[in-house]
Amino acid sequence: AWAVVLASAMNICGDLALSRFGVVGVAIATAVASSTASIFLLASVKSKLRGWRQKELDEWEIQQSAKDKLADITRASTSMAASNDIDGSPQPPPPSQIPFFSWPDRKSLWQLATISGPLGFSMTSKMGCYAALSVAATRFGVVPLAVNNIMMRLFYFFAA
Repeated sequence: AWAVVLASAMNICGDLALSRFGVVGVAIATAVASSTASIFLLASVKSKLRGWRQKELDEWEIQQSAKDKLADITRASTSMAASNDIDGSPQPPPPSQIPFFSWPDRKSLWQLATISGPLGFSMTSKMGCYAALSVAATRFGVVPLAVNNIMMRLFYFFAA
């Protein structure tokens, strides 16, 4: 929601500042606002991934300390270790880093396509209609185009 608020505020300021250039100025303001919102969302996703990675490492450390305590209890209660997997075996390495971007395998890609295909088609169709509405609003001038853009931003904010 903050990305929409940021993009809307930047778009309104850009529309006011660049309206003297006509439709081109308004289009530039919209492009800059959308790009800024995308960068904001990308940074947000990256910080969430860092948090998830830290949580994964913390959980791994907790599991390893629990295994170490279990091995200590086993050693203390018996003179000989009861099983080799608790005592004497090397500890596994920490989980490897998950890359920020990676290609899925064919099976995962097919599962994604079957789930998101209809949704993607629906969203693409809606965006095409919204773009056609914006193009139609340009025929009425800069102010109606700006009003259309503001109303679309409000719609996206409250609909999402």
